[in-house]
Amino acid sequence: MRSILARVRAGGDDALRELTARFDGARIDEIAVPLAEAAAALDRIDPELREALSQAARRIRRFHEHQSEPAQPFSSEGITVTLRRIPVERAGVYVPGGRAKYPSSLLMTAIPPKVAGVGAVAVCVPPAGDGSLPDEVLAAAALAGVDEIYRVGGAQAIAALAYGTKSVPAVDVIVGAGSRIVSLAKQEVRGVVGVPAAFAGPSEVVVIADESAPAMAAGLDVVVQAEHGPDGLAWLVTWSERALGEINRLIGEIVSASPRRPEIESTLEKGGYGVLVDSPEQAMAVANAIAPEHLELCCEEPGISSRSCGTPAQSSSAPSPPPRSATTTPARATSFPPSAPPASRACSESRTSTAGSTSSRRAKRAWRRRPRPSQPSPGPRGSTPTPARCSRGKAVPESAPAGRGSLVDRPGYHSPQVDVAVRLNTNESPEGPSAEYRAELSRIAGGLELNRYPDRRASLLRRGIAARHGLSEENVFCANGSNEVLMCLLLFFGGAGRKALVFEPTYALHRHIAELSGTEVVLGKRDERFAIEPGPAAELVARHRPAVVFACSPNNPTGNLERLELLGDLAAAAAPGLLVIDEAYGQFSPESATSLLGEHENLAVVRTFSKSWALAGLRLGYLLSSSEVVAGCERSSLPYHLGSFTQAAGLAALAHEEEMTARTSRLLQERERLARRLEALAVETWPSSANFILFRPRSRGGHEVWEGLLSRSVLVREVSSFPRLEDCLRVTVGTREENDAFLEALAQVLEGPR
Repeated sequence: MRSILARVRAGGDDALRELTARFDGARIDEIAVPLAEAAAALDRIDPELREALSQAARRIRRFHEHQSEPAQPFSSEGITVTLRRIPVERAGVYVPGGRAKYPSSLLMTAIPPKVAGVGAVAVCVPPAGDGSLPDEVLAAAALAGVDEIYRVGGAQAIAALAYGTKSVPAVDVIVGAGSRIVSLAKQEVRGVVGVPAAFAGPSEVVVIADESAPAMAAGLDVVVQAEHGPDGLAWLVTWSERALGEINRLIGEIVSASPRRPEIESTLEKGGYGVLVDSPEQAMAVANAIAPEHLELCCEEPGISSRSCGTPAQSSSAPSPPPRSATTTPARATSFPPSAPPASRACSESRTSTAGSTSSRRAKRAWRRRPRPSQPSPGPRGSTPTPARCSRGKAVPESAPAGRGSLVDRPGYHSPQVDVAVRLNTNESPEGPSAEYRAELSRIAGGLELNRYPDRRASLLRRGIAARHGLSEENVFCANGSNEVLMCLLLFFGGAGRKALVFEPTYALHRHIAELSGTEVVLGKRDERFAIEPGPAAELVARHRPAVVFACSPNNPTGNLERLELLGDLAAAAAPGLLVIDEAYGQFSPESATSLLGEHENLAVVRTFSKSWALAGLRLGYLLSSSEVVAGCERSSLPYHLGSFTQAAGLAALAHEEEMTARTSRLLQERERLARRLEALAVETWPSSANFILFRPRSRGGHEVWEGLLSRSVLVREVSSFPRLEDCLRVTVGTREENDAFLEALAQVLEGPR
């Protein structure tokens, strides 16, 4: 093994080609794999598998996004200590190959560094004899968003990542599972490159089952880990002779039908045991003595779930630590039993789909036959066990209604509402409507027939908005805020089997609502100025043919305005798909995409009364588009969705446009003053065409500054979780007094003791 490392260190790419031919039987010219091949593989793979991998990627990403939240400062005796997580520049990910295909391993090891903000993630995968890589693994690489892919495996891949070659730049840290040789190679290069303390080793599983356990499920759990052989452990422990006999019989059936039978039998021959004990207590004693990597309790009240289900489908990464590592490393377990709805439905669907690439087809069919929550297996004495369920980490009764699997653990989209003196976090208008308008609202409220439903079409309001923009009533759709407009658009034009394209960093609700509607989200990147790049954008549209493309202009939270020429070209490229331009901050910018409406039938511009009209509490938004797009929104909206008061108040606001224009002008002057004042402080700022400013502290972490402002009763928006906005904050332009209070508090935080 050491000779391999030395050979690569001295010979570089030539050594990699020679060793790949020797160990993998593949003669390769190009070591690097173009990322376009990964994108093409994603389009080629079976739709069921693609959905399973996409679902797993989303869950893994959400888990690690939560895990990477900034640590809270610790104060004691006047001393404050803050932990800062600084990502490395480059991370190397080793994905095993040869015996099987491991797309889930790639997702679980490549997504965490991407979430952490690592500059570049490079993946090494052993090639097949013809030099190719499995489509399933390439597809997972596309979903994970890796930056580089190399067709090289074994100790030579570890050497390339550690020392660097002409084709494979050196990395700062190496993660991922592999064979014993790969693990030893990682240990050897430790010090040259960062390597986790727990070196990956053979997979271990102990399945503890009683008579209530679905026998096929328990057997499958043993086999799924045994197939990672040849030096692993696969134990079945039970105090039921009947369960032992039935599960062993089914294990034999699964193994005999598996195309990976030799690997599984090798593991079972050396490390496979069926253990009959006298009691549950003895079973746990056996498990504690073995201290396996994976412990699975298939009992009436197990407390943890199936490991092979939990890892890729639930969230966390899973390279196998060395034998008996559970005695020195924290145990890992998911938060629901495998039979618990609704989580088990999402888990079983994901595992069923990925089974085709990581296990035998027989195992895949076996999982499909696993009893559903509505058909529980009988308990030891004919009883029916009641599986626990959880919602947001809390156990709920089995009789409680089950939410849709993909939404159960999804956090809602909400801005903090904190009782502070200066609230500058939600881009509201700092001024309210005039006294004259308020008096008019009182008269309107007194004259409404509240016993009658409102005008279903909001005809008067639509005509007023249409007249303001030089359009007809058929080109306008109104709803409760621009967010409801977006939901109606995605319900009609998006949904299952369709895609929405979003360019990050941008307004997070575009992606959020798209996923709520079941629409698959494709993520594009903005350039260094946070603008949409014409070439890459056109390429993404051509490749994915999204049903909906989102462009936020001015963009939130960066504040930049998109060029009208780009938006026109994007609308043409997206056809027949829909281009939605979110202009929530349109009145604060010098130009509007509404000028393009007559040129593109597939263009939709979304606006709101919440910002420049100073009516955030009214919740009124509208859409400007072709009559066909408006008709689609009408079909997907609920009946009488817009109340009589909102309609009348919006129509009255249109008569006070001069008031709105003057208020907007004052705010723009204050925005420029605030921007100039910020330039004198130790922060980086970006130009804004909206009613907010994006800034990044130079001397302190973003979360530290956010907390310092909050302690001084000033609330701004922390946006460091957005891609490429690490340590960034967004401040809404307030009144002069509010802005001065913010600037004074910010100066104190930046200049205070560290």
